[in-house]
Amino acid sequence: MNKLSSNNTIDSNELFGWSKQTWDFLDQWGILLGGFASLIAIVAFFLGMIALFKWERLRRHFTKNRFPNVQDTSDDHANWQGMLFTVSHEQTPLWVIDSCKPAYISLLATQKSRGATEKIMAHAEQQGLTVFDPIYIENPDNPAEVKRETKHLLQRMQAEGVERVAVDITGGKTPMSLGAFMAAEETLATTLYVSTKFDEQLKKPDMRTASLTTISDPQ
Repeated sequence: MNKLSSNNTIDSNELFGWSKQTWDFLDQWGILLGGFASLIAIVAFFLGMIALFKWERLRRHFTKNRFPNVQDTSDDHANWQGMLFTVSHEQTPLWVIDSCKPAYISLLATQKSRGATEKIMAHAEQQGLTVFDPIYIENPDNPAEVKRETKHLLQRMQAEGVERVAVDITGGKTPMSLGAFMAAEETLATTLYVSTKFDEQLKKPDMRTASLTTISDPQ
């Protein structure tokens, strides 16, 4: 009886005629596939959480370098609560301040434009504006430094509760304008540019010909 039972017993390792090595191999692959599926589930969960709480940043990431709102802003001068200027001379910022009437201003300048910066600050204070301490760039040819300091000024304004901010990149050298533009994009600030004709006799911009243009408005 025991002999018959022994002959009729099927080794589980040889089920379906597969060897023990085959079953061990399939078992290892099953463990790997299970771990991979768990990893995918975890990644999907975190991506879902990021999409839920960081949707606006994701939208900007996938739509970056698009500028659908480039336009003349002559009829939209009073929309900005705060403004930041890159400074080379005082004429353009003064015109923008008088046209847009912001409540707050920040200035990004160089030692060369310190005199113009002080004139802008004095004019703004006479108008009752809140003027943040200016930042003087050490190297105006370094857009990374300009970007960093521009973001610092914008964050300072945001910390004071200034909600709608525009950055006028007209003044300063080209690297200053580029650095300020990048900072504005990353902080969802509007970027502006003032176009004017140059008065050859007076050697300064003719503000009678000035027009304000929105370069980018990510808000």
